[in-house]
Amino acid sequence: MQLANRSGRTRLVLLLLGVFTTAIVAVHYFIVSRNQGLLTINGLFVASQWIMVIGTLVIIDVNDERDVAYAAVSIVPLAIYILATIMLNLSNPRKLKAGFGAPELKDSGPLCPWKPGTMVYVVIALSACISGLYFASVGYNVFLLGVDALFNGSQQDQRSTSALRLDAYAGSTYFFPGYVNQFKNVVLPALSLVVVYSAFQRRTTWRWIVAIVLAIICVVCLLGTGQRGAFIQFLITAVIFLLYVDPKRFRRSLTVTLVIATPLLFVATLILGRSAAALASTADPISRIGVIGSEIFKRIFGDNQAAGRATFWFVYPRPTQFGADWSSTFIGMIPGVANPLPDVSQEVFRLLYGSRRGTAPPSMWTSVYYNFSWLGLVIAPVLLAVIYNWITYRGLARMARSPLETVGMAGVFAIGGTWIAGGPEYLLNAGFAMYAVIWWFG
Repeated sequence: MQLANRSGRTRLVLLLLGVFTTAIVAVHYFIVSRNQGLLTINGLFVASQWIMVIGTLVIIDVNDERDVAYAAVSIVPLAIYILATIMLNLSNPRKLKAGFGAPELKDSGPLCPWKPGTMVYVVIALSACISGLYFASVGYNVFLLGVDALFNGSQQDQRSTSALRLDAYAGSTYFFPGYVNQFKNVVLPALSLVVVYSAFQRRTTWRWIVAIVLAIICVVCLLGTGQRGAFIQFLITAVIFLLYVDPKRFRRSLTVTLVIATPLLFVATLILGRSAAALASTADPISRIGVIGSEIFKRIFGDNQAAGRATFWFVYPRPTQFGADWSSTFIGMIPGVANPLPDVSQEVFRLLYGSRRGTAPPSMWTSVYYNFSWLGLVIAPVLLAVIYNWITYRGLARMARSPLETVGMAGVFAIGGTWIAGGPEYLLNAGFAMYAVIWWFG
């Protein structure tokens, strides 16, 4: 009976925490995001953090001191960020109503016709060449191997696929994938999107051929290492781009994008060997779709949350690093320079799976806590709120922008808004800086 009462109290505490988090997120929406829009760096960040918190509350144990601290680390800075954002919004005399459905945005038409210059095509070709040379150096493309296995009727082995996926980033020979990813995952798809949009806007003769060829190249490159994260981030970027590039046709553009992207994501999950054992045990198509759907759902609501919890357990008893962990990570990103300190995400992965050939990244707030303790969890969300709101206003204040500028802004919104794991190095690895350069260049 006592155990049942404790279990009931635990569920009640978790439910109250979930209700509290949802309530403050809802307040943020009605005061801020309803005007600015959900598809801004500010709106996306709050939504992403809400998903992170809800997924975390499902797996924690309030009777464990470490989990109680982790729940506080996850919820408190989010609440501070939301409070700071609301105060900034209410104190700003300029009330920008540029969210989807707001008058300024929905009444504006498509951007002026714009023709990509020679430099855009040169950079696309260069990015494609760099991506091709990278896969040639690695020796394979996981996505193409999966397509070959699918058409030959063989089942892609999840273990071999996982090994190939790790070898692409942590093989015996290192090919600096972080730098290659700036071209493969950011520049190539972003500029391709701009070229395709421009071709259809100007109704060029070869627009469909250009669109199909560039789409195939981008998909093969984005999924070539077996990772779906970059593909999903670019889809978010594309959706944001479609909203701001032609608001009147956004509903139609979004529908077409989802109709194309959703089956492609399911097929990519199948081809890349995810949940291979469960798929092998199911025969009918409906069950297979259900397995793939649950894999995608787990990736969104479970994987980062589980890794974040395990990493917090690892750093909780350790002393505050006072920025040493972040500086060590940035030093390790320099070609040919080893990381001065052990990489926390790799160490946790080793404890979980017995190998350092992979990462279990901390949540972004855990990274702040590990480097600057609780004081950092008070200051960091306020600073981030100031920066993210400045970026949001900077983007929304300019309704007249070129497609190149728009895709850069969309990428900055998407990458910054989905920052839930890792320290500031995540922004560089995911392409935040490269999208900012495209935005500035546009």
